[in-house]
Amino acid sequence: MTHEWREEVPPLPPPPPQWRLDMDLRHHIQHCACTCNHMGYGNYMDYQGEMPPRQYLEAAAFAEYQGEVPPCNCMDCANYMEYQMQMEMCRSCIGNEVVGSREKRIIFGAPLLSSTHYDVTGFYVRIDDAVHLSWLFRYLVHPGKGKERCGGAALTPHVVQTACHCIAAKWSAPVVWETYEYEYPIVINGWENMMILHHGHQTELQMNDGVWSRKFIVHENCRKLQGSTSHDIGWIVTREELKQSNNVLVKYSFAPLYTQADIVRQYNRNMKRELICLYVGFGSYYYEQTKPTAIYAGVPTILQHGWRTLRNYWQCYIHTELYLQDWYGRPFYASIPLNYSRDGTWACTTFFGKERAITGPGDSGGPVSCGGVYFGLVQSSQGDFISESSDSWEYIALIAFAIFENAAEYREAMEHHLWAIWGRPDEPVPGVLGRSTIDPFHPDAFYSTVVPFDQE
Repeated sequence: MTHEWREEVPPLPPPPPQWRLDMDLRHHIQHCACTCNHMGYGNYMDYQGEMPPRQYLEAAAFAEYQGEVPPCNCMDCANYMEYQMQMEMCRSCIGNEVVGSREKRIIFGAPLLSSTHYDVTGFYVRIDDAVHLSWLFRYLVHPGKGKERCGGAALTPHVVQTACHCIAAKWSAPVVWETYEYEYPIVINGWENMMILHHGHQTELQMNDGVWSRKFIVHENCRKLQGSTSHDIGWIVTREELKQSNNVLVKYSFAPLYTQADIVRQYNRNMKRELICLYVGFGSYYYEQTKPTAIYAGVPTILQHGWRTLRNYWQCYIHTELYLQDWYGRPFYASIPLNYSRDGTWACTTFFGKERAITGPGDSGGPVSCGGVYFGLVQSSQGDFISESSDSWEYIALIAFAIFENAAEYREAMEHHLWAIWGRPDEPVPGVLGRSTIDPFHPDAFYSTVVPFDQE
């Protein structure tokens, strides 16, 4: 089979002395994709259509090529690098810019490029804890990056959806309800412990226009039972409007606004077909040590991503019931009191194929897209975190169990409800934003589900 190639990058500059290669070898490296496991990279699937796994390694430039990638002998890439310096050389020759950077992701992963067309990069929000008393200057300057805490999804210019446990200061003592013992979240005081929200940024270098949080709200049924959290969803109300993404390729600045019926249909379809899920986040992306216990380390400077596959309802139920683990790794058995049909508001994901993506500290609350739709939030992990087997189960909190906050039919009601918290009596309640809005921050671009009388 022959392939037609299009040259889209300028010729490479003369390489340094240590990279003196003959022209044939240099040309081969420029047009191939090395999938060398010993170089710290795995095989990654670009899940946009039926594209083969691709990686691009060049001495001074980075380019994507459409169509299939010709085979590449990985030793061609390694012959001119010492094994101990492969990873560092790969990073230094490409640079630290978003375009062209290749570092590990969440765990065993890769960063998203600035040229990506994934919608999630437009409404992803990084949530940081304030450092060095920076909250004292909240009325004077926009905060920069703080200490990375969680991720979230922007629903409106003033509302960020995240995990309930991300905004819980602690959990209550066990409360008996029926035959079950639950722990309920004690929410962080929004006036005393503010957080910094960075909207639509893919690198830490861009995080110089953060927005302060104002109020924290958790789902009324958020509660923990034996290490598993039901309705693990919460919301952060901001002090001012979120800043727009500076990525011109991002189409939408906010999470999709589906109807209630569409959310139900997407849930049934995704769970039945066990579709592929895209994870993104700024959480830890490598281990400091793996034995005897795994210790996370490292916060990436570029938004990371990874792929996992959904498991159907019954597989998730069986795994949760039989192998649910607490934070110390001791297994529970089928005798644990768990009303799964009522409290199981999550879905399970596992590895698929050769993909090895695992969330780490700091990824909680980040949006998860399954089957191309906004489906849930990163919740928790269970199982052997560092196992190369398929026994890596992770839970995502489903937006299908938070209809009021995520369905189009109730968006205006939610805006009116929240306006009592963060609004001003002399200002009108903002309309509902449509996904087709080009500039959703502009007042003239607001979209409302209520059709004006003169436009009926």
